[in-house]
Amino acid sequence: GRVRRAWLGVAMRPIDAISAEAYGLPTVTGVELTLITDGGPAEGQGLRLYDVLVEVDEQPIGRVGQLQQTIAMRRPGDRIAVKVYRDGKPMTVEIRLGEAPLQREPTVVAAAPEPEEQMDDKLGLRIEDMTGQTAAEFGYERIGGPVITDIQINGPAARRGLTPGWKVLEINRQPVENLSDVRAVMSGVDPGDIVTLHLGAPNEARQIVHVRVPN
Repeated sequence: GRVRRAWLGVAMRPIDAISAEAYGLPTVTGVELTLITDGGPAEGQGLRLYDVLVEVDEQPIGRVGQLQQTIAMRRPGDRIAVKVYRDGKPMTVEIRLGEAPLQREPTVVAAAPEPEEQMDDKLGLRIEDMTGQTAAEFGYERIGGPVITDIQINGPAARRGLTPGWKVLEINRQPVENLSDVRAVMSGVDPGDIVTLHLGAPNEARQIVHVRVPN
């Protein structure tokens, strides 16, 4: 028979100084949850996007690999106590681990907006409404939504490791469906603020990136 692997159903990245400040954390430690898999164990049991996971069963988690290793040592059906920071406050959630699926099904839908673009000087990136052309260029099967098409060299976004091709799902936890949504949210951003971007890729990968607006 095949090996049954325990599964939490999240994607994550390590916390750094800027993301710790954005989340109001007391220390620079833990991993931020950048994706909660639909129908996965984490989704149905109280973990949320933007939670910062710092402990599993009272064992500190400082790196992504540590969390992966901790889950790998468990079995499907095991219960774990997960300590997270949510909106700057610590809380503990009990999760019953699921069984890792063999594969994920892709989603395909289609709709076509008019192209529009804007280089955002605050963040040093260009965002456009996705068209058939940009979808093909970056490998999206589904047209629609704002996408990062260019990054200013040595700009704020570039310094945080951002590259073109990511679709913008949320800015400062507000969903954005087109360029006008992006402009509306960004109009309230001031120099020195930290902007939190929730981004998606064609392969359904997700990341959260925190970018400080220069003074």
